Parts: sequence; C-alpha cells; structure tokens
Amino acid sequence: MATYPAAIYAPIVEVDGAAGTTMDAADVNTPNNEIVAVQTELGTVPKGTFADVKARLNVLGGIVLGPFAQRNVPASQATVDIGFLADADFKQAVAFRAASIIGIAIRSTEARTAGTLTAEVFKGGVATGLTAVLDATNTQTKVTTQAVALDTVIAGDLLTVRITTDAAWLPVTADVAAFVELGVS
Repeated sequence: MATYPAAIYAPIVEVDGAAGTTMDAADVNTPNNEIVAVQTELGTVPKGTFADVKARLNVLGGIVLGPFAQRNVPASQATVDIGFLADADFKQAVAFRAASIIGIAIRSTEARTAGTLTAEVFKGGVATGLTAVLDATNTQTKVTTQAVALDTVIAGDLLTVRITTDAAWLPVTADVAAFVELGVS
C-alpha cells in the first residue's frame, strides 16, 4: 500500500551484498505503488498546456481585479487613473494576499478608428511596465500576459490601471474597461 499522498515515501536504501543476495518483492513493489499513487493524484497530463506542473500551479487560484473603467474616453490623456465601474471615484484595488501581476486585459465598447490607447498597471503609484494597447491591430480588445514573479504584490498593496490616449484617439464616445489578473503562487 502506498503512503502518498498522506505522507512522503521514504525509500529503502539498498546496499551491495554478497553474491547470491536476493531482493524481496516489497523492494520493487513499494516504489511502484508510490509511483502509481503520485500518478493517480496528479491525473493524466497534469501540466495541461503549460511547460510543466509548476508553471500551471503558479497561475492557478488567479484573481481578476476590475473592471477599472472610463466612459467617453477623450484624446490626449496622460496616465489617468480610471475607476471601478466607470463612474466610481474609487480607483484603487487592494491586493489581499501575496501574488504576481500576470495579466492585463482591455476592452472598448467601440472599435478604435484612430490613434492609440494604452492601459498600464500601477502598483503603489509606480508603473509596472505591463500594458495593453488598442491600436490599428487590436482595435477593440487586447490581452497582455507576463511570467509569474516579474511584478509581485503583497497583502495591502494598492493597484490601479491608468490609461493614456494620444491626440488622434477616436472614437471619444467609447467606454473602456480594463482587468488585472493576479497569479497566486
């Protein structure tokens, strides 16, 4: 009977013996049972579409913050904090556990027809460099992700999304929402 997952298996340390030394069936069967127990616990293809199981676990339990939003987005804005649910004066989200900022998504109610809009995640008032940009290629939706642990947060850190539009940004009647994804590791 396997000890995993209730306990970690402690293998027998084998030593070379005199000629004619035999092994007990348990010397082979016990490690085999442990291998089967681990495989049963993890299931098939536990890494999913990720490089390995660790990478998958690093993004499980993710938290999505938002929407941060702004109605009727004007041209020529420079790093303007946008609030929750578009009309709110409340513009900061509070991280409630240690995590990594792993993604930002932005969505406009109307397709961009000119100029660019950049949404960026800020932590404690400092730019993280993680941006999503609406432009000629991504006219209505853009999602950007990054590796775990590049930008980390701890409980109590304040997160905001700020948007910047150039002078050519259109349509100024578009409403924009942004979401931030945290990966809990």
